[in-house]
Formats: sequence, C-alpha cells, structure tokens
Amino acid sequence: MVTNFLSEEKLFCANEDNKLESRLVNQCTSAECEKYYVCANGSCDEKSTNYQSCSNGTCIPAGETCPSTSTCDPAGNATAQSQCNAGYYLKTNKLYLCTQSSTGRKRNTIACKEVGKEAGQTGTKVPIGYLKNAEQGATETYIQCTYEGTCTAINPSSSCTGAGVLYTDSSSGSALTLCLEADTPVSTSIADEGSYFVNVSSKNTFGEKTDHYVIVKIEDENVILQLQAEASNRFEYTTTNYLITSRSDAKTPTTGICTTGMHEFMKNDCDNCVSDDAFYYTRTTTTPETPSA
Repeated sequence: MVTNFLSEEKLFCANEDNKLESRLVNQCTSAECEKYYVCANGSCDEKSTNYQSCSNGTCIPAGETCPSTSTCDPAGNATAQSQCNAGYYLKTNKLYLCTQSSTGRKRNTIACKEVGKEAGQTGTKVPIGYLKNAEQGATETYIQCTYEGTCTAINPSSSCTGAGVLYTDSSSGSALTLCLEADTPVSTSIADEGSYFVNVSSKNTFGEKTDHYVIVKIEDENVILQLQAEASNRFEYTTTNYLITSRSDAKTPTTGICTTGMHEFMKNDCDNCVSDDAFYYTRTTTTPETPSA
C-alpha cells in the first residue's frame, strides 16, 4: 500500500531501488525505470511498459493519442495562433500582425489579426514600408508593403539601387541598410533606430513626388512610413545622414547637430503635396546658420 497520493490518477515509474518517481518526458528511453504504476487514492497498480514517444517530446502509453502538434497559422484558430511568434506575417496575400498579451488572464499568449481589413471590420491600416517577416523558416526575410497597397515577401537587395531600397551593405559586414538618397548617396543601418527622410522623387516603396521627401521610422527592424497624424512640425532638422533631431525643450540647442552639420526640411502643405498617408517635404536650399560664439 502506498499512501499520500492525490485522488486523481497519476502515472509513476519505479527505479532500480523500487522508488516511485513522477513520469518524466525521457521515460521512454530511461534505463532506470523498471516498471510503471498508476497510483490513485493511496494504491498503485502495475501497468504495461509498452509506451510510445510523441513528436513533441512527450511519452504516453501505447494506444493513446499524442497531443496535437499544431504549427503557427496567423489566420487559424487560437491554438494555431498561439504557436506563432510576435510580428508580421503574409499569408495568401493578406497581412497579419501577431502580438503577445502582457496583461490579464491571457498574459504572454499570442493572438493574431488581419491588418488593413475593409472599413467596419476589425483591423488597422496596412503599414507602408518594410516589415520583418516573423514566419519561422521563411525564404524571404522581409515583407514589403508599398504606398500603392500591395504587400510582397522579399529579400533585401544587394546594393543601393535607388532611394527607398532596403539592401545589405557589403562594405559594412552585410549590415541591413536603407538607402535614403541615391545620388549622394545617403543611407542608414536598420540598427540605427530613429526617424529619417527618404527621397521619393523617383517612385519607390514610400511614395512618388518630384523633389520631395517623406519621413520613415526605423524601429524593431521595421521601416514604416510616418503618417500625417504623427507629423506636427512644419520644419524639421537633420544630421547629414537625414536623421531627424529635435530640441529637448524650447530653449536648449539640439545636441551635436550644430557642430556636425545639418539639413533643413519644410513640410509642404499645398493640396497636391499631401498623400493619403503622409506629408511630403522639400529640402530647403539654405543651410541653417550656426550661431556665433
């Protein structure tokens, strides 16, 4: 007679010293487990040692059904979504965003939703730019969503072939890089987060308007067009690599920008200078003056 067992049925194995131990995931291959017992209500009955291994690493008695090994499907049910990583997915030409809950009963669980559904349905507008592909084992590492509303799975280019191009820079250890200005050229590593201006004189991912620029934000390996609601300043000032900087308050000069060189950009508020998504900017011809000491 064995005492102090829970009332619910539990499976144990007896080692070489006849000590009962809880079943572990490696019991199928354990040489120490001589016999198996089902214990409940203070008594144990010997069971067959015929067990099977399941693909998820668990071990169950022969004849029982192995647990489901559901794979990630952002468009599937809650179980399939829970197998996904947080991030963006492209499935049957539809964009999905999977996020991890940080509060409530479902804390740390993953849930997914389609992005950019029609008006009246749950969803948000499809972000314009380059989105890190969260699909495990995907051949393409990024999802490119253009201002024209199409999303395609891609791999970065091998060089800066034009403004707005995402490429791997062979001169910087194949660092993932965004080309901001093709003629100069000006570019920035995706690792350098912040808001930048991108030239859209020639049609690219972010827009098309001669002699104009748009603002993109680099964050968490994503490059996303800044929408109108996020643009509040008529004038923006950047370093020589088009990184937008701003004063910390109304009186404090912007750290570093006055000594390293800067560019001035002006928001164009005319009717034909505003896209459906973002404001267009022009780069002024006058270089801002550095105040004398």
